[in-house]
Amino acid sequence: MNSPQQPSAAPSTPPPGMGVDDVLYTLFRHKWLILAFFCLGVVAACYVRVTKPPNFASHAKIKIHWLDEVAPPPGTDPDRITTLRPAIAAALNAEKETIKTLDVASNVAVAIGPRRLLLGKGDDVMQAAGLVCGSIDVDILPAAPVMTVSFRHKDKSLVQAAVNAVIKAYLQKRNEGSTMDEQYVLQEHDIAEKLAETQRALSTVLLTNKLVSIEDTKKAYQEQQTHWKDVLRTAEVELAAKKAALSDGSQQALEPGSTNSALVPADIAEEYSGIVQDLAHMKSQERELVTINRYTELHPAVLTVRGEIKKLTEKKIDLLSRYPGLVDMSTHGTNSPVVALAADLGAIRALTGKIAVIQAVLVEIEKALSQVLTIEPVIADLTQRRNQYATNLASFSKAINEARFAALSASRAANISTIETPTPPEQDRKKLMKMLMMAFLGCVGAGLGLAFAIDFFLDRSIKRSADIERHLKLPVFLSIPDTGWTNQIYLPWSNGNSTKKLAAGSNGNGGGNGNDHALAHWDPVHHLQPYTDGLRERLLTYFEINDQAQKRPKLVGLTACAQGAGVTTLASGLAASLSRVGNGNVLLVDMNVNEGVARSFHHGKPGCGLTETPGPDTAAGGLEQEKHNLYLATLKRPESDEAVPLPVQSFNQLMPKLNASEYDYIIFDLPPVSQTSATPRYSGYMDLVLLVLESEKTGQQRAAKASTLMQESRAKVAAVLNKYRQHVPAALAQDC
Repeated sequence: MNSPQQPSAAPSTPPPGMGVDDVLYTLFRHKWLILAFFCLGVVAACYVRVTKPPNFASHAKIKIHWLDEVAPPPGTDPDRITTLRPAIAAALNAEKETIKTLDVASNVAVAIGPRRLLLGKGDDVMQAAGLVCGSIDVDILPAAPVMTVSFRHKDKSLVQAAVNAVIKAYLQKRNEGSTMDEQYVLQEHDIAEKLAETQRALSTVLLTNKLVSIEDTKKAYQEQQTHWKDVLRTAEVELAAKKAALSDGSQQALEPGSTNSALVPADIAEEYSGIVQDLAHMKSQERELVTINRYTELHPAVLTVRGEIKKLTEKKIDLLSRYPGLVDMSTHGTNSPVVALAADLGAIRALTGKIAVIQAVLVEIEKALSQVLTIEPVIADLTQRRNQYATNLASFSKAINEARFAALSASRAANISTIETPTPPEQDRKKLMKMLMMAFLGCVGAGLGLAFAIDFFLDRSIKRSADIERHLKLPVFLSIPDTGWTNQIYLPWSNGNSTKKLAAGSNGNGGGNGNDHALAHWDPVHHLQPYTDGLRERLLTYFEINDQAQKRPKLVGLTACAQGAGVTTLASGLAASLSRVGNGNVLLVDMNVNEGVARSFHHGKPGCGLTETPGPDTAAGGLEQEKHNLYLATLKRPESDEAVPLPVQSFNQLMPKLNASEYDYIIFDLPPVSQTSATPRYSGYMDLVLLVLESEKTGQQRAAKASTLMQESRAKVAAVLNKYRQHVPAALAQDC
């Protein structure tokens, strides 16, 4: 069986994602679909134009003269201009919103008449006012304090009067003064006083309790409380351990019957132990002063240390004279029960004192934390009130500024004038063009979206050689065009020209894998001969590159994923083409029929079949009889003439005979690859297997599964794309 090495002509995998070639292929493949949606867009635009006729519009220009006083004069610092420009734009936007208010629209509706605005469909003033609000447009000129007021309506005779009514209602609105200024000031003053009072109360509470932040203080106290509780718990555990660790000997020393306890009380023993330790320490200091520091006997430091040694010695002698039992401590040292007892009692007293201090600290912390928790709601309430007052103060300050600006603007209403009277009615084509473009581009976009959705999501078939390299990672030996496809759209009334669809005959590229149970007849002048010759050259090049040019015979299998891919036609053509090179001895074996069919080719012409005896008049007359009886496609049941499929074991027995034959090439027309067919097993015996994929019909997943099944049998697989349709013009196409 062959090694699993793939053909050396490894494919250059196209980059993932969508490239220019993919876009061009989709556009030209679905050009009729896109063209249909393009025409639909034209129809939709015409429908919109007919059903939605444009409104008539009139325009007038208003100049805000008092904004000229705010505008910087010529020669002003550019920074000053940059600072003032947002203020002027904000003022113009305020004027724009004033024009589009419902008050102005209501006055216009009353002036024109609701029934006239509603084209006789009602006389509701508010409904007419809503129509006016939607019909008013205000544009602001960026270079001057000028506004263009427009009004759109279906009634041509109405629009000029409506523009005049809008300007009149706007000026009337601007002449209304502001009566809320004084009230806003009083409320602002009251809120400011409440804010200051709340801030003072909050500061007093914080200063009285020496707090900066209630949350930080509470967190600090809680952390201290946790720390000291841990220290207290550790001291209590240590104290319990000390009490439990009192030795039995130390307890016996305190019993009334003990000699030491009668002579040496516990506190005396502890005092004596301390004197002994201090005396040892002072003697060590004396040696250090005299030996290391080289101090003389009369040095003040030496005299001081020796004085302390003398005092401690006198105390020791005094205790020994009063309590002779201390002699036992001098004898046994620190191993004395009395010494151990004194050390344990001293540690216990130290731990008891430490615990008492820690408990006192915890009591203070808990008291301070309780005080903080008590005043926390007060501080939270004051803080919330302060924030609320601050928010209200900011709102009232903004309202006061707006009221003052409105009063200032109202006082300057006389400085607002109409610099251009309403223009004669004209059709408003701007909105119409928007609607037409939306209808047209929507249809075209839907067509493009559907085309790309079909190619990239709905139609998951193999279409181009790039799809084979991208999804199957197989080399493509040849792309054979669909000779029965003319890239034209055929309308129902063009049935008379339907015969032109097959430019090279009714069979096109071949239609099956031996469905008629016989080999396809191969005409030497067949229209696919240039492509079979090209496939032959790729095959010869492959065997030369892989050092198999001298191998005889070379076993080549052709298979597909389903019936109708053209395997039989390509196998016959490839066999005839190979027979014209070298010695010209080629055997074609059809594995698709029950009884099996084989035919030899010699110098481009069919020779003997399996059951024929070659003679001097046959094309393969020079071949031995054994060469024409190597292939056993079927077996016969002993009791009948019924043919059964060839078992794999028989094929295994057949392979040594095939390898020993003198054919240059043995071409196998294999059944389609599936999970139940024997083709994956047979492909492992081939020198090369060509997987024929029918363009735009063979699915990507099915092709990938077929390739995987054959590669699992250690087969060398290459691809041939059949019935490829060249949608992209040759000038733009990148495929070979």
